[in-house]
Amino acid sequence: MSLTLRAYTPDDFDKLHAIDQACYPSGIAYSKQTLRWFLRLPGAECVVAELEDKIAGFILAQQEGPNGAASARPCSIYWSTASPLAELGR
Repeated sequence: MSLTLRAYTPDDFDKLHAIDQACYPSGIAYSKQTLRWFLRLPGAECVVAELEDKIAGFILAQQEGPNGAASARPCSIYWSTASPLAELGR
């Protein structure tokens, strides 16, 4: 398996939202509106992980403040053909 890291593109949005929904429980998982808001914040960086050319996870981080304090939201999914989450890898 080959892992690739790359920058987020707007075409990734629906997949990232689906992964976030699968990784976090209701009330913690981001709505589409909230995820878009975080992606657009000044200082926000989103790195997408691909496994076998399919999105497997992401990390969304933001640097803010004069001292460069940062926060991050890691989210990843491992899937196989036997996994109920396999559809996320398509």
